[in-house]
Amino acid sequence: MIYQCRSISLQYMKYSESSIIVKILTEKNGVQNFIIKGVRKRRSKNKLGLFEPLTLLEITANYRPKNNLQQLKEVSLAVAGNTTIENKLLKIFIAEVLSKCLLEGKKDPELFHFIWELTIKTNLLTAIDKNFPLVFLINLAEKLGFSADYNDLSIINNNSPENLKILLDNRNIQLSKEKRKQILGYLFDYYALHDHELLNIKSHVVIESLN
Repeated sequence: MIYQCRSISLQYMKYSESSIIVKILTEKNGVQNFIIKGVRKRRSKNKLGLFEPLTLLEITANYRPKNNLQQLKEVSLAVAGNTTIENKLLKIFIAEVLSKCLLEGKKDPELFHFIWELTIKTNLLTAIDKNFPLVFLINLAEKLGFSADYNDLSIINNNSPENLKILLDNRNIQLSKEKRKQILGYLFDYYALHDHELLNIKSHVVIESLN
């Protein structure tokens, strides 16, 4: 079945000398994996930059439910992104988390809209909000159906700091680097409780180093 829709690239990996396999969140069919042949060749009509984390796309694809790898027929940039190092780091972090949390083939229009709009807002940022990874995880948990609740987090982590409660109530609170790291660990534990393992994510460490 041929379909057209907005889509968001999440991550890609090299496949053979000139091709890649890219994970894309599509508006119509959820997360899909596509093989893009020849994209790493110099004269390829599709540029590798289109598949960088959280690039907003318009795609035409051939959907075959029984196939592990789908066929991408056309792809174009839908919204231009910000190319600063800080902005790229934020998008890498978001994409890393989404790649681990989103189930392949599960359509969720509300979640797609949330991520699309978040990416547009992220593209407009000129500096990193130090609380960004924490606030993103809190907001995403709500969209995934397990809202971060202070009482629940306290059960998991016996010494949950009062700063966490304040953060849940007021996401503009000023926190020390150590407190942010501590709360991030609590949120990772909370995600793991809900079957989303985030321990191998590294981009947040780089984000912290810039603050």
